[in-house]
Amino acid sequence: MLRSQGNKLCAAPFDGPHKDVAHAFFSTEEPNYIWEVHVDKSETWHIQLNKNPPGSLEDVLSIQHLYGAKENAKFPKLATTTTATTKDVETDLCTLRNVDTVLIMNGRLYISHKRYMWSIDIDGKTYKKPLLLTDYMKFLPKNFTRLTAAYQAPSGNIVLFAGNMSYMITYPRVKLVSTWPRSHTDLGLLDTNAKINAMLNTNEGRSYIIYNDNVVGEIDDCSMTIVKFYHIDIIFPGIPHSVSSAFRYIDGNLYFISKNRFYRFNEFTKTVTAFGNLIWRSSRQSDDDFENSVGSVKRRRTVDEQSTELETPFPNRGNVDSRKNTCHDDGILKSDVERHPV
Repeated sequence: MLRSQGNKLCAAPFDGPHKDVAHAFFSTEEPNYIWEVHVDKSETWHIQLNKNPPGSLEDVLSIQHLYGAKENAKFPKLATTTTATTKDVETDLCTLRNVDTVLIMNGRLYISHKRYMWSIDIDGKTYKKPLLLTDYMKFLPKNFTRLTAAYQAPSGNIVLFAGNMSYMITYPRVKLVSTWPRSHTDLGLLDTNAKINAMLNTNEGRSYIIYNDNVVGEIDDCSMTIVKFYHIDIIFPGIPHSVSSAFRYIDGNLYFISKNRFYRFNEFTKTVTAFGNLIWRSSRQSDDDFENSVGSVKRRRTVDEQSTELETPFPNRGNVDSRKNTCHDDGILKSDVERHPV
């Protein structure tokens, strides 16, 4: 076949059957130059015309955005899938065998378990329905299941641990601080998959994180990084190696919760001054069962307030009988504790 440029033959020779079918030459805007396709006559070929295949909805919308939509255009039906939604089942604090975190702030006791949190007045004996954490903390990941640790830094901000990330939030506005969340590596943890047990700030103004059951890291509250590492037996002798929560209480002691037991710790003498079972009491338990425990929650629903009477092992501002370590009627500690030898 000839190329229309000076009546010369095609400059690119063909290579025989079963190879290149044709050559295409594009216009260069030269005089007497025609854009054309040269086909090798030794090749067997044919042309087949098909109807335009239906485009995806995304393609159709993109084209219409560029060139405009056709009047009365019909869109391909978009296939949809239905995702089953899971509904959180509200938990009653009375039925819990253990809790995830305990935090004291502004005269209130905050207890979290899985996705829920209870807010309880320190001097009160009642609590209302729990709050769903994800309703107030939108920054938590979609796969959030529970808090592993929580404490209030000297700045007043709150640090929360969930999964392998930590979150610093303002209080009481509950807003995520800029530059957060942070990973374990950002905090200086040597183990990126560390199991976080608890965090607390002591009366001496020192902040600690307990992880992997028996490792204690001291936190610099300015840089929010771990600066020293210890074994738990050195910093908190007598505290077991499986702490699930820790906090500083208003009576000046540190409290640790481990496997449904609590331990009262004096940080100045570095001794466990009391320990006992931490049992959440329901109305079906007998008084004998209750006397075998130290902490309890006794259910008492009211129609008007929908609140529950609370009894814990941690004394409020009531008068305490030091001989039996038992609060009087204005207190909330209802049974003796086991003494730890000093």
